[in-house]
Amino acid sequence: MKTELKYGLIIALASAALLIIQDLAGLYNEHIQYLSSISWVGYIIPVIGLFFAIKEKRDKDLEGFISYGRCIGTGVLTSLVSGIIGAVVQYVFISFVNPGFTERLMDIQREQMLDNGLPPEQADAAMGMVQFMFSPLMMTLLAFTGAVIAGVVISLIIGAILKKVPKQEFE
Repeated sequence: MKTELKYGLIIALASAALLIIQDLAGLYNEHIQYLSSISWVGYIIPVIGLFFAIKEKRDKDLEGFISYGRCIGTGVLTSLVSGIIGAVVQYVFISFVNPGFTERLMDIQREQMLDNGLPPEQADAAMGMVQFMFSPLMMTLLAFTGAVIAGVVISLIIGAILKKVPKQEFE
C-alpha cells in the first residue's frame, strides 16, 4: 500500500500544480475558451504516475514479478488515493480560489446552445441541469469518479505491458 499512497500523492500534487499553472495562465478566467483545447495535458500525469507505480510495485515490492490482476489492483488503489486528494483540491479551487469559474463555464455552455440554434427558452430550461452539473459538489464527485474510471482503464493497458509472471519449470 506504500507504493500506491506514494504515487497517488504524486499524481494528485502534479495535477494540482497543473491546475495552478492553468489558473495563473488565465485558462479559468479570461482565456477560458482555450481550456478544452489543452485539457488533454491533464491525462499525461496519471498515465505516467500509474506506469511508475505499477513498475515500482513489480520491481521493488514484488521482486520483479507481478500478475495482471495485481497491476490493475495497484493502479486502482493509486487512482483512489489521487482521486480523493484531487477531489478535495478541486472542491477548494472551485469553491474558494476561483468561485466564478463555474459561472463562466455555464455562460459558455448557454452561448454554445444559442449558437447551435436552440431557442433562448429551451436554452434557459437546459441551464437548470447544467447549473446542477456545474455545482462545486457535483464537479467534485465527477472529478473523483472520472479519476477512478480513467485509472482503471489506464491500469488495464499498463498492466498488459508490465505484467511479468515467473516461468514455471516442468519436471
